[in-house]
Amino acid sequence: MDKTMQIIKASLDVFTKKGYQQATTLEIAKAASVAEITLFRKFTSKKNLFEETVKYIFTTSFHKEEALDFALPFDAFFTKLIDQKLQMVSLNHAIVRMLITETLADTLPEKFHIINNIHEQTKETIKEYFSIKHIKENPSRYTEIIVGLLLRYAIIDHKKEYHLLSKEGRNNMIKEYLDIIRPKT
Repeated sequence: MDKTMQIIKASLDVFTKKGYQQATTLEIAKAASVAEITLFRKFTSKKNLFEETVKYIFTTSFHKEEALDFALPFDAFFTKLIDQKLQMVSLNHAIVRMLITETLADTLPEKFHIINNIHEQTKETIKEYFSIKHIKENPSRYTEIIVGLLLRYAIIDHKKEYHLLSKEGRNNMIKEYLDIIRPKT
């Protein structure tokens, strides 16, 4: 592994555990087994390192979702959508929590605000589904509810992460979420 990636991976660990304000370049350098001067040669500042680390997170951790089938009926489509989002948050729980904290502390450039990113991705997906299915509902309503549920999940400590639950446990959780978002007739 090259030094740049070594530093980014170490900084990811340190920033996730301590957050931007509490992390120091010295402890990141130690975690990466490099001299602090090497860190500064690769990254001009702690802020630059943090932004490059977040960029790395966004390109490696949050864009692995498979394409959704827009032909699915409402419940099946939203089951798959919610499952994908919960898997992403669950598999990256500590990182997502750190990004939420840093977003709220305004230490990240807007393009890396995790809440906005999840919101926009979810809204575009729902908008496309509604358009294809000719559903005359407001996609923003569904987006707000789903993103709110995801943020709630990300912030609250769980005894067991979503991706580690049994299939029945995951299905029960999704059913609860579906009951919240399903249109009332």
